[in-house]
Amino acid sequence: MVIYPAIDLLDGPCVRLRQGRYDDVTVYGEDPAAVALRFKKAGAAWLHVVGLEAARTGIPSQTGVIEKIRRESGLLIQMGGGVRTFQTLAFLLNEIGVERVVLGTIALMAPSFARQALARYADRIVIAIDARDGRVAADGWTKESDTDALSFALAMKKEGAQTVFTRISGGTAC
Repeated sequence: MVIYPAIDLLDGPCVRLRQGRYDDVTVYGEDPAAVALRFKKAGAAWLHVVGLEAARTGIPSQTGVIEKIRRESGLLIQMGGGVRTFQTLAFLLNEIGVERVVLGTIALMAPSFARQALARYADRIVIAIDARDGRVAADGWTKESDTDALSFALAMKKEGAQTVFTRISGGTAC
């Protein structure tokens, strides 16, 4: 089993949003590279990073922070948050050099984008499924869908997804 410690970035520090709410933020680390290094010292090989500004705007941000995390920790990075175009996807994979890019809401809302991303980068794409009561939620749990989480995961597998992860809120999902 691989455990992926996570860092959510917002305006610099490591934060947690309560149920995806940008108005309910807890800061748990001012220096993301130092937090990543602690994860590395605890035995982590990978780090899951979410760029919350990018999730909100669709514009990649925090790239300097990501480069510093990689340089100082040596961790492999999977990154998500606001990946809505192939330009952003290629930028994160090729320019920033993250090992994997996480597709969440875009995979649900624009399955053709997910299909094309998986066709080109299957081993470097993670499909993220936020689930509430067995249904896929979108936009950081702020929108609910009628899509069954397990069915969605299996559909993404059929499209070529090699890595899927879920975050579950309330009830049971996949």
